[in-house]
Amino acid sequence: METDTLTIMSFLLAIFVATATLAALIVPAIRRLDKKIDDLHAGVDRKIESLQVGVDKRIEGLDEKIEGVQAKLEAKIESVQARLEAKIEGVQAELRMVERRLGDRIDTLSDRVARLEGRVFEVPLHGAGTEAD
Repeated sequence: METDTLTIMSFLLAIFVATATLAALIVPAIRRLDKKIDDLHAGVDRKIESLQVGVDKRIEGLDEKIEGVQAKLEAKIESVQARLEAKIEGVQAELRMVERRLGDRIDTLSDRVARLEGRVFEVPLHGAGTEAD
């Protein structure tokens, strides 16, 4: 029985040595894989940060372009508004001039009407050249 016990113990020792050897080989490999995974995560994080910086710069560039376009639009609006105001003032001046001319014309026509009315009253009702004379 002693031989069996020695055989079993030898077998168990062999399993223990094999397990220890495998562990000694596997643990560094697992650590290397774990380090590689960490390095990959760090690389992915750096890439994400890099992309985010690029996106942020593009957004800033677009914001600047938008501000430039808005400034140009505001300048154009102000320019158009100034031109419209100038045209409105010109039209208003023309309307005042037309109103003055119409007023002058109305005054002239009123004077003519008054003179004509005056002539109507100057015509004698019984005068020369009528049959009543």
